[in-house]
Amino acid sequence: MTNRFFSSIIIVILSGIALCPAADNGFERALLPLLENHCFNCHDEDTQKGDLALDWFSYEVKVLPDRPVFARVRYWGGDSNNRKFDILVDDQKIATQELNAPKPGQFIDVTYEVPSDLTKGKQRVTVKFQAHPGAMAGGIFGCRIMTSNLTGK
Repeated sequence: MTNRFFSSIIIVILSGIALCPAADNGFERALLPLLENHCFNCHDEDTQKGDLALDWFSYEVKVLPDRPVFARVRYWGGDSNNRKFDILVDDQKIATQELNAPKPGQFIDVTYEVPSDLTKGKQRVTVKFQAHPGAMAGGIFGCRIMTSNLTGK
C-alpha cells in the first residue's frame, strides 16, 4: 500500500473525529494511543517517513491584499493533553496557542491579528499550525480570514 493511502486513512479518521466533538469522542482514549505508539516517532519534526509529517498542518486561504485581516480559529473547548502550537502565516509566527480545556462541552473562537505586511500584495496566504516539540497542534474546527475583529480585542 502507498503512503498516500495511509495518509488518506489518517485524514478520514481525524475528520470523523472532528465531526463528533463530544467530550469523549474517542480520540484521546482510542486513537491518540495508536498514533503515539505507531505514527509519531516516524512522522515528527525530525523524521518524516514517506514525506508525511504529523506535527503540523496548514490551510491556504484567500486574503485581501490592501486591507488588514484577522484569522478566526475555532477550537473544541475541551481539548487538552499537551496541545501547544504556533500559528504561522507564510512561515511567520503570529501567535502561540495552548489548549487546556478552557470551556469543556463547547466550541471557542480565538481571533489573531495578521500583520498587514504578511498579506500586502497577496491574494492567498498559508496559515500553518505547528506543534511544539513533544506536543500536538489543534484540533481545529474552523479557520477563516476576516476583515474585522468581531471580538473587540
